[in-house]
Formats: sequence, C-alpha cells, structure tokens
Amino acid sequence: MGARRSPKALPAPALLLGLLLLLCPGCRAAVEVSVPPEVEVLLGQEATISCTHTLTGGSDYLLVEWFIMDKNGEQRRVAFCEQDTRKVDKNTEYTNRIFIDDDYGLVIKAAELSDERALPQKYVMAERGTSRAAQVKVYDPPEPPEVKWNTGTLSVTGEHASEIATCISRNANPVPIIHWYKDDHPLQAPSERKRDLYVVSRTVKEASGLHTVSNTLYLRPNKTDKDSRFRCQVMYSMPHGELRSMESEYFQLTLHYYTENVKFSLHSPKIIKEGDDVQLLCQGDGNPPPEYIFSKMKGHDKFEDLGSNLDGVLVLPEVTKDDSGTYRCHVLDFDSPPEVELEKEETISVHYLDMLVLTPNRTVKVPLGGNIELSCFGSGSQTPTLSWRKGKEEVEHGGTLTLTSLTYGMAGRYTCEASVPSVPGLHKDQSVQVIVEGPPEIVQPQSPSHYHNFGQKVTLTCSALGHPEPQITWSVPGEVSKGQENHQVSWLGGDPLCAP
Repeated sequence: MGARRSPKALPAPALLLGLLLLLCPGCRAAVEVSVPPEVEVLLGQEATISCTHTLTGGSDYLLVEWFIMDKNGEQRRVAFCEQDTRKVDKNTEYTNRIFIDDDYGLVIKAAELSDERALPQKYVMAERGTSRAAQVKVYDPPEPPEVKWNTGTLSVTGEHASEIATCISRNANPVPIIHWYKDDHPLQAPSERKRDLYVVSRTVKEASGLHTVSNTLYLRPNKTDKDSRFRCQVMYSMPHGELRSMESEYFQLTLHYYTENVKFSLHSPKIIKEGDDVQLLCQGDGNPPPEYIFSKMKGHDKFEDLGSNLDGVLVLPEVTKDDSGTYRCHVLDFDSPPEVELEKEETISVHYLDMLVLTPNRTVKVPLGGNIELSCFGSGSQTPTLSWRKGKEEVEHGGTLTLTSLTYGMAGRYTCEASVPSVPGLHKDQSVQVIVEGPPEIVQPQSPSHYHNFGQKVTLTCSALGHPEPQITWSVPGEVSKGQENHQVSWLGGDPLCAP
C-alpha cells in the first residue's frame, strides 16, 4: 500500500513520528488511538513507541501506518500493518532500523539523534481514521568535564574581573549545564558582564549532532582566594527525569597581593644557650614572597647590616653571649600602602656561663696526712649550681670541697662542674690536680704462691705509693737487682725481696 498524505500538512521544519489508523470505507465503526506523548531512550539503545487502540461498532479491516515528516516538510510513511501483514517501506531513513511489533508499536532498533521528533500533533483523515504523534527524546551523557585554568599570576588590585578558568563538557544530548564552585560552595555567577563575577557560555553542535558546551568563569579575586579551591560541575539529563552530575578536578589560583602584616619571632630553639644554632623567622603575608632585610641593633638607632634573603630565615650559628640583643626584620614590598608597618623587632637572650675560678688552681701539693680546701666560683646569665666530682663520682654538692687527713688514695684530679637546671645542656667544668707528697708505702702484696715444679717461670709484682715517685729494687739473699721496668721482675728460683 502506498503512503497516504494528510490534507493538512504539518508545519516545517518539524520532524515528527506519527501513527495513523484507518477503518474500511463506509464502516460505522469508531477507533480511539493512544500513543505515549514522549519516548525517552539512550543513544544507540532500542526504543519502542507503543500504540494502544480501541474499536467500537465492529470491523473486519484495520490499517495501521507510521509516518515521519522528512527534512523537506513532506509527510512520508515508514512502516504499516494491514490486517496481519507488517511491512517496512523501502528507501527511507528508517528502512533498516525499524519494525512493527505484535501490538502495532513501532520499534527503533538503535536510536540516533535524528530520531528526536518535535511537537506532537493530532489530525483526522476524512472522518475515517485517527492520527497521533509521539515525541522521541534521545539522551547521551557527556564526557568527563575538562577544566583549563589561568596559571598566571592574578592581581587582587585589579578593577575588573579576570578570566579564571574555562570548563568544557563535550558530546552530550540534551545540552548540559555547567556550574562553578569555590571551596565547595556554588558561585552565583550571572551571564551578564559584571565587575566582580560573571560567566560566558557557548554551545556548539558537533557534526555528530551532540552538543559541546564551554563555560568561562570571570572573577575579581581578593586576598582570601589565595587558599581557595575551585572546580566546575556538569549537570546533565538522563531518561525518566534522572539528573546526574560530574565534577572536574580542583584547581587553585596564583595571586599577587601586597604585604599587610609582618611577623618576626624566634623560631628555634626556644631557650637559647651558648653554642646553639639560632633561627629567627620573619614572615610577610604578601605574594610573591618579598625580600627580607635583617640587622642588629648596635646602639641607639644604629643597626648592623646582617644581609637579606627571600625565605625570611636569619641563622645565627654557635651563638655566644655577645649575640644577645635586638634584631630587626624589614620587609621590602613597594606595593604595600604607607600605613602598613613593614619592620618588626625581636630581642633574644643567650644563656651563658663564665669561666670557673678555682682556688687553688690547676695543681696543688699536700703532705701525706694533711688537709686542703678547694673552692670553686661560677657566674653567668644565671647563678649556676656547683658540685665537685672525682672521676664520675660526685664527692661534694656546692662550691667548696674540704679534704682532710689526705692519703695517697685521695690524690688525683678533682673537677668542679657548674650547671643551670632551667637551661638544659648549659654547663662548664674545670679541674685541679691534688698531689699527696710523702715517703713511699708498699702496697700489700698478694699471698705468695708456691710452685713445686723445678724450672717453672714465676712473675712477681711489687707496688709502692709515694711522691716523688718511688724507685723499686729487687733483691735476694746476697744479691741486689737494679730497678725493673713496670716494677716487675722475672725470677727462676729463691726468695726475692722488693724494696722502695
């Protein structure tokens, strides 16, 4: 059966998919036809436009025809069903993509963007049939959004909004919508050009029929935006009223702003002692980072230049008490207004200990059995705590050490140590050598060993105390031996004697 044409043509250039049911001529039967007003489908998936009809009055003949309006505004049939015969018309854009199902519905095998049809219409053909039209909507989600932001340095002193970033959403249907966010809060950006904030949007229909949207954000930044994180969001529609979104990556801006505040403080250590490496930190809140100039007060309104750098750190290596004083940091920022204070000062105190004073000093000689008093005096940034030790053993807590009835065993090196408990690691020490003078004393030897094997080698040791250093000799009955090195002698027999 050939295509039928409505006496009243549909308005061009609308493309619509229509259905026509006809009864036999002269029949009194009536027909009611219903098709869904809208059919939604994803690009490339199958779409079914159902056809529901009712007949009254009885009839043995029924014709169902499906039409489109082609690009020339002409109505053209694409498929029909007459009685039980279902056919697809040849040489149409739908010839290989459609069929009529058992319920007279039209099935599109793989939906294309060209299947989207405009406003549905209704018309009657010579009082013998009824026509309805269904609108097909084809959806395709966009690619993940692409954001290109301004990587240059933006000034916060500009009078107008600057181009911040462009968000691009490619290949979608229907046209997606782009929103901007700062720190995850939406930016209510108008599309009209404004002094502080606005957006410019552009939509391009690709050769594929899909849409690409680009949205450019213009913003007049302020100093608080230096840490802000921006992103764009693409909202797009899916079948059955579903609304989805995709987010771009976050990005941040590089801003140029003048210094408004300067901080200058001791960075490390918090308690300073002689020998420490000290750091003073100067920070200005401008960007790019300004130059920092350091100096130290040497007198009333006189400062010694200590150099400059860009990191704001002044290092004082291995400080002494002479490094105590007032230091100044000057931030060199010519963009800052005159009312901004660009100089700050910081005073540091270096804890120290002076050289200890010992009485007697260095070396002292005392006769055997005599007495001596050792005194130690210390001074510094704080009064130190004093103590005496011999070797690792503390022998007195305080600055005075009294030694009575001196023996040879009490001779040796005595050390006075000064420390400041409130300043960990701050200490000094100085020693005095105590010499006990007197006649030699032989140290009690060990019990003699008896050897029963003739010819066995025997080593004997003789020890004596005294000052000056005793000279030791060995002897056996009837013989005298000269002093031996280390006060030791090897003897092969007899009973040797040791004498100082």
